[in-house]
Amino acid sequence: MCRKTLRSFGESFYLRIQAYNSILLFYAISCMVILNMIAWTQVRHHVSTIYVIILIVLIISSSCIFTIAKATKLQSFSSSQRNQLQDQLFLLEKRHMNPQNAGKPELCQQIMQAKVLLQQVDESIDFHELIHKPVKVMGHPTTQNVVSSALGIIFTGFVLAGKGFSGAGIVYDLQGWFNY
Repeated sequence: MCRKTLRSFGESFYLRIQAYNSILLFYAISCMVILNMIAWTQVRHHVSTIYVIILIVLIISSSCIFTIAKATKLQSFSSSQRNQLQDQLFLLEKRHMNPQNAGKPELCQQIMQAKVLLQQVDESIDFHELIHKPVKVMGHPTTQNVVSSALGIIFTGFVLAGKGFSGAGIVYDLQGWFNY
C-alpha cells in the first residue's frame, strides 16, 4: 500500500516532467529542422544564428538524454525489486519444504501466509509498474532504445546540416553575414 501511495503521490510530478521533456525534445528537433533548412536552402543568415541553434540543441539534448537515462534507471529499479521479491519467495518455498518443519503446523501456516502476501506484491509490481503504467518518455516505455532513438535523430540532423553547409559553399563576410 505504501508503494502505491508513493507512486500516486509522485505521478503528477512525473507527468509534468514527461510533458516538459517531450516539449524540449520536440523543440530540439525543430531547431535541427531550422538548421537544415538554413543549410540546404541557403537562406540569408548571420553566423551567430548557427552557433546559437547548435548550442540550444546541444543543451536541450543533453538535459533530455539525462532525464531519459534517469527514467530508464527508475524502470529497471522496479524490475530489480521484483527480482528481490522472487528471491524471497524462493527462500520461503525452500523453508516450507524443509523436512524439519514437517511437525510444526503453525510455522508452515506463517510461511504460507508470507508466501501468499509476497506473491500478491509481486503480481502488483508486475502489473502496475511493468505492464499497466511503466515509466514512459514521449508515450513509449523507457528503454535504451528510447535513448538511442533520441540521440539518433539529433545526430542525424547534425550530419545532414554539416553536409548541407559543406556542400553549399557558404561564405560569410567580415560582419558574419552569409553572402549570396
